[in-house]
Parts: sequence; C-alpha cells; structure tokens
Amino acid sequence: LWGGPAEAQQAQLRAEANANTVSIITGSPSGTYILFAHDMSSVLDKPSPGLRVLPMLGKGSVQNVRDILFLRGVDMGIVQSDVMRHFKDTGELGRDIQRRLVYITKLYNEEFHIVANKDIKDLNDLAGKKVNFDTNGSGTQFSARIIFGLLGLKVEEVNVPQNDGLEQVKNGQIAATLFVAGRPA
Repeated sequence: LWGGPAEAQQAQLRAEANANTVSIITGSPSGTYILFAHDMSSVLDKPSPGLRVLPMLGKGSVQNVRDILFLRGVDMGIVQSDVMRHFKDTGELGRDIQRRLVYITKLYNEEFHIVANKDIKDLNDLAGKKVNFDTNGSGTQFSARIIFGLLGLKVEEVNVPQNDGLEQVKNGQIAATLFVAGRPA
C-alpha cells in the first residue's frame, strides 16, 4: 500500500533535510575554494534537523556568479571580488547585480602565482609567449587579463586546467602558467 505512515515519515524527513540545506559552489579540485567549503561543511553541519552545507565543484569565479544567479540548487558561492566588480561595471548580468547578489564576507587573501620555465627571469620575458591563464571563466583567467593588461604585457593566452598547464611548462609547450589561490597552493 502506498501512502502509509512510513511514506509520510519519509516525506517529512525529506522536507526537513531540504529546508536546512545550503549548497555552495566552489572551484576546481586543485584550488582552495573546495577545501575551504569542505571545512565550512565540517564546522557548520549539525545532526538532523540541523544545518547541512553541501560543497559543489564549480568552474571558477566567473561561472560561479552565473551559477548562483541562474542554476537551480545553487544557494551561494565563493568568488574573487574583482570578478564582482567586472559584472557591475559591464552590466553583463544586469545593472542591478548588487541587488541580486549579496557579499557575505571576505574569507581569505589569495595570491597570484606564476610558474615559468627556466628561461623566464622577469615578467617582461613572457611578452609574446604562450601563457596559461587557466580555464575559460576562471577567476585566474579574469585576474590575469586585468594584471597583464595593466602592465601592458601582451602574451598569447592559453586556457587549460592547472595540471595540464604545469605539464606544458615542464615540456616547453608554454612559457608559464598562472594560478590565483589561497596559501598554501
């Protein structure tokens, strides 16, 4: 028989679990965001019917903002602050983005890492060379474009995951790979 006491109890448990669950979109497995969200989950999760924090792998800061706004089941996310400024300035996601997203808190400082082959002694040595800016839509890509633009340093942008970028630096396919992450990375 359907609809008995066991089914009603399961429906109640399902409702309680979903009412107290918050999902947080993070970054790639090699970054800091997923580790930080896991720590948040470990500290904040409470036994039923308490709070449940579900970290989700994301595609980086730029895509995380889009996912927070448009993807069903994403309640919050970790993003670099300069990405928010970009969306506010460009209006790409609407001029009222500051009303649609709420900045909660600064979690930690991030550092801009440049891993280059042995021939690179100075940032200017990267001019005209292939440099990995991380995957499309990542916070690293966005920050690297800003930083290299402000420096007037023109490079050939490559967009591959960090592990691939490191391998390509090792075998000489590219001059450097860039990575924005919290310490230690």
